[in-house]
Amino acid sequence: NNKQRSLLYLLLLRGLSARRVLQQLRVDLARGQLHVLDDGAADEAVLYGLQVREVGGILDAHAEEFDVEVLVDGVQLAADGEVILQLDDDLLADARNGQPILIDGGTGSECIRRGVPHSEHGWSGAAALSHPEIVGSIHTDYLKLGARVIVANTFATGANILRDVGVPERFEDVNHRAVEIALDTRAAAGPAADRVVVGAGISNWSFSGDRPDLVTLRDDTAAQAAIMRDAGAELLILEMMVDIPRMKATLEGSSGAGLPIWVGFSLGPEEGCEADEIGDPIELREGGLLRDAVSIASDYEAVDAMVIMHSDVRVAERGIRGLQAAWNGPVGVWAHAARMVDGAIVHDGVISPAEYAAHVPAWRDAGATMIGGCCGIGPSHIAELAPLLAADS
Repeated sequence: NNKQRSLLYLLLLRGLSARRVLQQLRVDLARGQLHVLDDGAADEAVLYGLQVREVGGILDAHAEEFDVEVLVDGVQLAADGEVILQLDDDLLADARNGQPILIDGGTGSECIRRGVPHSEHGWSGAAALSHPEIVGSIHTDYLKLGARVIVANTFATGANILRDVGVPERFEDVNHRAVEIALDTRAAAGPAADRVVVGAGISNWSFSGDRPDLVTLRDDTAAQAAIMRDAGAELLILEMMVDIPRMKATLEGSSGAGLPIWVGFSLGPEEGCEADEIGDPIELREGGLLRDAVSIASDYEAVDAMVIMHSDVRVAERGIRGLQAAWNGPVGVWAHAARMVDGAIVHDGVISPAEYAAHVPAWRDAGATMIGGCCGIGPSHIAELAPLLAADS
């Protein structure tokens, strides 16, 4: 039974506010269109991009009166008086149809490059509280370049990381504020950002090496996802899934928030390697086959897309092909570049914008439709690849 979703999710992936949701609509499927009847039925069938899923009810906590005519760009009145809603601008529908989708670049590494202090065990996770103007300026730069998804600076705001740095009491504040900054930045961008989706990243990573057990990880993730949802996040992105058991715990925790989920897999060592060093069949960074991880993740109803993330540019193409072989939904890539210097990982300045963009044609040929960047990939890199995606659209 797939009755685990509501019209809210459809609206969110179309870039609409969580507070502007249809309350009492029945939706019937009809030849690639949505027929909306105002009879207030609780059970609905939704044409969601190119997938049909049943959904039940509306999340009352996020619902209020809403004018149907602002739901879509075009509203036609059928002869029988029904309202037909065209979904031709849906983010995932565009991705499934092969349209390139520009995603943002790294936020945490860009914060550090712009002066946010780098914490040994906390990365730049505190930036939303300590340097909100820098975080906002990074989101703004990506929006100006045409990114259709921006991700809150929450890679390093998990409960275990905040415990490691001695401020567990800031867990709710920092996650809520990070999402709020991204939403405020989108709002400030005006109509040009109407189709932009604000995501929030969730990771199970530990910079200290002191990782929580799987039950604690699941519960911590559930709490974090709920905070992000309540702050207004429209999408959850599971970042840096490096093994299967921890991925499952993270999925179990995040699925309860009722938001769409994209799963990001990491391949090869942080400092990078050649493509033929990630195994055949392809292995995750810390063990387990990519194809097995994809199979498990695809069983979760909330999962809408799979991406290669926090992985070296040299292995990204093989990873994309591995996703394509095991998953029939949208595929993306947010690669990075890194090197080891005196025993420490360095991302800044490792790859030039032109060098990064040179990988894009191969990624597109491999099947990636959603392309952005990760650690060390900043606005200058996204500016270099944006015209390539625009020319391919």
